[in-house]
Amino acid sequence: MFTPLVSRIEYDAYRVDLEELNMGPRDDTTLPKLEQAQKTFQGQRERYEKVRDDLSVKVKLLEDNRVKVLHNQLWLLHSAVAAHCLSCHSFLEKNMQEAVEHLNVASADAPSWLEES
Repeated sequence: MFTPLVSRIEYDAYRVDLEELNMGPRDDTTLPKLEQAQKTFQGQRERYEKVRDDLSVKVKLLEDNRVKVLHNQLWLLHSAVAAHCLSCHSFLEKNMQEAVEHLNVASADAPSWLEES
């Protein structure tokens, strides 16, 4: 398994070798080398493109997974905020009910100073 960087470096090296052979003189000794360099370059190019395509698929899958994870985390945050708001609402209702009961008990026990006059 090639890493993308190694594959790219090898691809570039074979490409440079092929370009150098193409720029040189063509005779009976260089033609077989040129053909071999062309075959080697094509093989390396295919390997590089395969690694690049595989990496592209992996990046796409990672992006899809990131979106799913963020969606799940936002849903959990929403649920936690909703639970907190419900808890606060219940707490306030309970305290208001206790305050009303306390006011009712206090007003029933002692008459107002206005009522005494």
